[in-house]
Parts: sequence; C-alpha cells; structure tokens
Amino acid sequence: MKTKRLVAILLVLAVLVCGLLVACNEECSHEDADNNGVCDVCGESLGSGNNTNNGPKETYTISVKSMGGVGFSKVTLLIYNRNTDQLIDAITTEANGIGSKDLPIGDYYATITSGVPDGYKTQDKYYFSSNRTINIVLQSEVVSGSHTGYKLGSVMKDFTINTTTGGTFKLSEALKTKDAVLLNFFYTTCNPCIQEFPYLDEAAGMYDNIAVVSVDTYGDTFQEVQLFRNTEGIENIEMGIHSIDLFAAFNASGYPTSVMIDKYGVICLIEVGSLPYLYPWTQLFDYFSQDNYTQRLFTSIDELTPQEKPTIKQPASADVATVMSGNGISDDTVYYPETEDPQSDYYWPFVLGEKEGEACMVSSNKGKYNSLCAMHVNVTLQTNQALSLDYIVSTERTGDIFYILVDGELIYSLAGYDEVPTWKKVYPFVALHDDTYKISFIYNKDLDIDEGEDTVYIKNLAVTNASAIDVETYIPRNAVSVPDEYFMGYENYANVVKNEDDGYYHVNTVDGPLLLANMMNYVIDDDSDERTSIYLYALENGFKVDGVDYYEALVRYAQYASNGEIGGYCTVNEELKGLLEKMNTVYPGGVNDRSENGWLRFCRYYDAYAAEQLEDPIAGLAPFSAPDIVVNDEVGLDEYPNSVEYKMIIMPRGKIFSFTPDKSGVYRILSNSNQEVDGWIFDEASFYAKYALYTADHYERLSDTNNDGTYTQMEYGLQNVCMTYYFEKGKEYFINIAYYDLNAVGTINFKVEYLGEEYTMFRYASPAPFTFYVDPETGNPPVDGQGNEVYTTIAGGVEVELRNDDYYYVKGTNSKLYVDFTMPVVTGFMVDPILSYTYHDENADKDVYVKGTLERGGFDFSEDADGNAVAGGVDYSDRIQWYADNKMILSDGFAGSEASLSAGCVAVNEELAQILQKLVDKYSFKGIENSWTKLCYYFEYLGA
Repeated sequence: MKTKRLVAILLVLAVLVCGLLVACNEECSHEDADNNGVCDVCGESLGSGNNTNNGPKETYTISVKSMGGVGFSKVTLLIYNRNTDQLIDAITTEANGIGSKDLPIGDYYATITSGVPDGYKTQDKYYFSSNRTINIVLQSEVVSGSHTGYKLGSVMKDFTINTTTGGTFKLSEALKTKDAVLLNFFYTTCNPCIQEFPYLDEAAGMYDNIAVVSVDTYGDTFQEVQLFRNTEGIENIEMGIHSIDLFAAFNASGYPTSVMIDKYGVICLIEVGSLPYLYPWTQLFDYFSQDNYTQRLFTSIDELTPQEKPTIKQPASADVATVMSGNGISDDTVYYPETEDPQSDYYWPFVLGEKEGEACMVSSNKGKYNSLCAMHVNVTLQTNQALSLDYIVSTERTGDIFYILVDGELIYSLAGYDEVPTWKKVYPFVALHDDTYKISFIYNKDLDIDEGEDTVYIKNLAVTNASAIDVETYIPRNAVSVPDEYFMGYENYANVVKNEDDGYYHVNTVDGPLLLANMMNYVIDDDSDERTSIYLYALENGFKVDGVDYYEALVRYAQYASNGEIGGYCTVNEELKGLLEKMNTVYPGGVNDRSENGWLRFCRYYDAYAAEQLEDPIAGLAPFSAPDIVVNDEVGLDEYPNSVEYKMIIMPRGKIFSFTPDKSGVYRILSNSNQEVDGWIFDEASFYAKYALYTADHYERLSDTNNDGTYTQMEYGLQNVCMTYYFEKGKEYFINIAYYDLNAVGTINFKVEYLGEEYTMFRYASPAPFTFYVDPETGNPPVDGQGNEVYTTIAGGVEVELRNDDYYYVKGTNSKLYVDFTMPVVTGFMVDPILSYTYHDENADKDVYVKGTLERGGFDFSEDADGNAVAGGVDYSDRIQWYADNKMILSDGFAGSEASLSAGCVAVNEELAQILQKLVDKYSFKGIENSWTKLCYYFEYLGA
C-alpha cells in the first residue's frame, strides 16, 4: 500500500542530503503506445527513454537508510516506468539496506510497499534515472505501539508516566519542545543509580532543551519513588514508575541503563552502567542539543568522550633500565612504548618517579578518563624461570586496572588500594620453555570515578627460579600450544583426566589443575575478521550438529562462566566436554583442528605456585557445583558455618548450596550480614525453571526464649534472611542467599538449624511495602476505558476475614491475627512500638527510655500526624491502654510455645482493627483497605 505524507518536504530533504534524486518536471507524460520511439502526445523523440525491454540495460541501485545511516533490510520497492506508470520490476534491500537490479536504461520511480520499521516515514514516489542510484533517507517520529525489541536505530514507541512532581510526562509531547530525551532506568535501592544521580541531575539543570526522565521499572511503588526523589534532593529530573516491559524491550543487562532519544524519536545510544561524573553527561547533551544536529548512533558514550593525546614521552630505555632492570635482566634490555596500535598516539607513557623513597616508573595518565598507559620489554627466559616485579597499585577497585601481558595474552591483573601504600612483589609469569617473551605493562582507566592515588608504580623487574616463588601465584596456560605448520592442529595438547569424585576434568592427574572452558572470550589462534567467542558464535549462528540443537545447553554454561570467579571461563564436566567437541566440528575460525583433542583449543588451566590448586570458579552457580550445607548441631548456637562471598554482580542472583537432609522436618536458615539480604529455596527442577519453592519474606518473629521480653526478631527481621521450611529426608534442595542490592559485595554468613518434625511460626501478615494491584494472570495493572494503566495501592499480604467470635483470622485457616504492643513495627512506617520501653545501651552503659506510639499521642485522632486539629476526631489512647492492661498475652516461659511466640501481642477484634486502621491512615497512606494488617502477625503451622 502506498502512503502519502509530507511528499514535497521529504523530496526536497532527500535531494539536499543525497544530491542524487532527480525531480520530474516534464509537462508531458510522453506516452508511446505504438512503441515507435516518438511521443504520441507531443511528438518528441524518446530514443531509448521509453523503457522498453529491448534496449541496453544498466544496474540500478537503491539504498534505504535512516538519517543516522542505518540500512533497512527486507524493504520491498516496486519500480515503475516514470513516463507510463507501468510496473517494471521489484527490488528488495539486503542487510546493508541496499538492493540492485539490472533494468533497461531509462527514467523510473520507486514506491516502498513493505519492510520499513514503525515510526519511519515514506513518500509516494522516489524518482531516479541517469544517475543509476537512488539514496532514500527516511525521517522518523514517535508512534504508538508495544515496547519490544529495541536496538540502536529503532524509533521509540510513545509512553506516558505520572511524575512525582504531580504532572505527566509523554515522550511525543516532550519531543515537540525538546531537542532530545534521556530515558534513565533505575530503582530506589540501586547503589550505582544513586551514585550517578547527582551528576545527571546537575547536567539536566544545565540544558533546558534536553528532557531527562528516570523511570523505575523494578517494582518500587510510586510513593517510594516520590520519597526517593525528595530524599536524594533531585531537582531537575522527572521521575515515575512503569511496568517492566519498557525496560525489558532494550534487553539491557542491568541498572542503571540510559537511553538517548533524539528529536526524530530514534534511539541513538543505549548505555548500561553507572556514570557517576558530570563530563560524559555534558558531552552527550552538547551533541544532541547543537543547532546543526546530525543524527548519529553511538554504541557507547565513550565515543562522545574523546581521548586526550599525551604530550610527554617515555624516557630513554637506558634511563628506564636504572629502575626496572633487576637480577637476571640483561643490561642491553630495551624498554619501549606502544607504537603498533593504530591508537598508539593516545597511549600514555610510564615515566620516571619516586614512591615511598624508591625510584620507580610511574603511570602518567592520572585523571585521564578512558585512557591507557603502556610500556613493553622483551625478556629472555629459560624453562621454569619466573619473572618478578615490585609494585604499588593505588586505583579504583573495579574500574582502573593494571594488567601484565605476555606475548599479548593477559596473564595478571591488579586493582584497588591500601590506606598505607607498601611495595609488594608479584610473579606474573613462569616460562614452560626457553624463549624470548614480550612483557607488557598496561594501566587501563575507564570513565568511572577515581579511587586511591589513581596511579601505578613499578620497579625491579627480575628473573628467578619458579621454586623461589613465595607469594600465592596462579599462571594461566592454554590447553594447546604451537600450531603445526599447516594450521591443522597443534604440537602440544594438555593431558586431561576426569576426576570421578568432583565430576570435573583436570590436567595431568585427577588432583591436577582444573580444566576451564573459554566460553566468553576470543578463541585462541583465531585472528580472522570474524574473530569471536564460542558463545557469541552460537548466539549469532545457532548451534546444531547432526540435526540436534545444543544452543540452550551451551548458553547455560556460558551463563555460569559469565558469573564465575574467572571472567568467561567455566569448569569442564562431561556434558560441557561433549558440547566443546561438537563446537569444534562447526567453529570456522582459527586452527582447523578436527582431531580427537581439537576441542582443547577452547580450554585453559592455571598452574599454582606457592598455593593450593585453584578452586572451582563456578562453585555455587550450578546444581553440580553447589557446596554442601553444614547443619548446626543445636538450635540457637551463635555459629554461622556456611558463608558465601560476592565480588561482583551475579545474574540470576546469588550462589546456591546443596542440602540433602538426613531426616525430614522443619529447618530454619538464618543469615548474619551487615547488609540486607534475600533468600530462596529450590529443588533441581525449580532451579532450572527459575521458580523458587520458597522465597524469604524476612519477617518471622522468633520466640522469647529467655522469657525476659527480649526477642530476636529485630536481629534477623530487618536485613537478614530467616527462612523456615519443611524439608523431606533424602531429597536434594538448594539454598540461595544473596544481597538484596545486586551491586553489593562482601561475605554473607548463615546457619541451618533443625527445629523438629513440626514447628509453629509466628510471622508477619503483610511484610512487604505497600504496592499496586496487578492482575494475577498477566502481572500487569488493570487499564481504564482509554487503555491507561490504573495504579491502585494495596496493603498486600494475607487475606483476612472477621468471624462470628468477633476476631480476625487469616482467610481459610484457624489462625487469628495479633498486633504486637511491645516491639517496633518493621513493615512500613512506624519505628516505635505501641508501648514505651527501656533498653540498656551497652556502649554508653546506661538505660535508655523510648516513648512508644501511645505515649507520643499516636492514638489521639483529634489531630493529624503534624499536630493539626481534625474535626470530629476521637482520642483512643485510653482504649488502647485498656487492651494493653487486659488483653495482652504473657509468655508461659516455654520456648516455642504459642504464648511465648505471641507474648506482648493482642488478638485483633473488630474494634481494635478499626483503631489500628485509623493509626495507619494517620501516619501512612490513607484509605487503603486492611492496611492495619501491616501491624500484625499470625501463626503458621509447619510439618508433614
């Protein structure tokens, strides 16, 4: 179907941009019905211009691209005779947006019939003739539609959010007055998001013509986002919430993610990760707000932060040698800067300096974001000789890294800093055979923040025997080496042996180094233009062998590798070995080794010196690699024998531990962490299905075991996991403990206790924050008659019902609801208990009196939370005191009994529920049905 929009404007624009389109201005249509070469209307001689099929032919080419130069494949164009409107042929563009066809020499026009992505505008006819080429450049605008499959060059679909400042933000409306829109995805507890907001907010305030909108798609409530904006002091960024589909459409790997949408509605940048500094934002906004803006797609914000060329040079090699050459390094050893890389003009040198009273070489790119500092040296080593180097590294722990390479292969990396800098020794390489090796020292700075001194100091490069290594050292080795002269195999293959106990392949012996598969990094000896990893190869080409699809299995191991301790490498078990053998039959690049051992070209291992063999780098990431749980001998021991360390983001979240109970019953898992954690329980089927058997809700009130009014609820309920679950004897389960914050690092300790064949839990009725109602089938909010999502705030938690005895119960159970008068409420908005209490401050060695909600006047509803009078309000303070005096449960002294668990609580009847509802309305969101349940507990009975 032909479209007719903005024909004249687009035609003029296309002529200006391309200079290749020829407008048809002839007054006569030149009809030649009898095909005699003379126009039937005006008598003009047409020569070969009547487009008959008898004349000579030429190749005509059509290019269909966006203003940013993105070619559109599979666009179908019909070719017509310009003089007769006769359909001549059709052209379909290929991957680069270009299509060609041999046609008789003449004058034509093309019409686009299909294949143009949503949002791009076409015109009726595109004329072309003697130029043989037509370059069609399509403009675009935001359109309505679902959010799916966004990539660079896509036209953004329209969206609307309610903003925390009381207005609305609609993308199409914003682009009517703004030069561009930055769409930022975040959530309220995302530390990297929080780190970048001050800089993004400052930049947003500097550019009136750029709209910045931050959208929480992680599940936080509107009120939480509103509170977050106020707490963080954000002034220039619009904020709101949206369903996850908007974020998922970009297939981004994490938060924060920022998307730059230009004035034409085109996605020009998708930047994943935190940018906690001003410079990149101002560079980005400068480009998209310029008067003569030209559309351009950026794969990274690095392209907008140009590198600086250094003006200093590396000192002469002889001068470098005075501080670098130690024992075993020849006097004529040459130290040289980088010159071969096409970007070598931007490499910073190491220069002479001093640190801690020692002469040394110093990196010179301090404060130069997105920069490299490099120095090389060639060193001759004999078999089993080792290199040593003295260093002080004082850099950002996760971003600015000092690398040591041998013959271009990364061998060692160092980052971080000590408060008190001291010289340390590292052994970066041990030679397996006599040779001369190129040693490279590289300090790579990213665009992130600076930490420490932002500097690397090195000295005393020396040669020693491997036996003299006295620092824990691991040297990576490829499992194959030295391609044969025909590049059909290798001269050396590692000898690999399967260890039946751990299920992994090892090198040389069953207790030797673990064999590791290179899943995510370049395949060795593949120097082709299509050089890639086996994971990306499978992603782009599929992975079928003999009609069997192995793609999903390979991706699973690639996921383990991406989350592992050694980036991109996965321990090799029997299944993975089989996958590598099959990959070796189809992978096209590098050495064409189809031999029995050819699959080893995808593998490496680590030789250990002055250290135990490397531990499994994917421990806890898969059921077959999950460490075993240690169960405490007794309940209540202050011992946490299980621990899990997180050094980086792991998705899906967390590491798992294997637990196969030797007796059925109820077990409790308790964590001990100084940061908030989450927990899940799986079996093998649910783990692979990514659906937990049980998800920690954090809130179980534990027993008053000492009968002294002291509970352990606060110790575990606020930030630690407390999971109580019935486990079956002999069945394997998997326990997953992870930080709530995806970006948190550190060690979490936890314990597992056996509570008995049966157990009674006293747990919160509504532990989660206030949330919005979503359809239980779709997971989305309902929509009104205009298709707009309707967000209705709900309390969440258990459903309750009032029975004939005037008490509230959990619906469908015999469990009453209880309100705690003696402990602080930790499920939303009150930090004090109903009744006042005294506690002993160990640090100050004194008793501290804390006023409760009752004493503070919280139940006096004749005034609001700010002390303003409320007409018709009633003071229920005396009535609450009556409940405390007459209805509050006292412990019976038996740990774990219902009376002990609910000590200090009052069963909720209809009157008390109404009073509690008024309390919630006073201090929180008003009018939310049954929100009083956020103050309550109920009993849950576990057992066979």
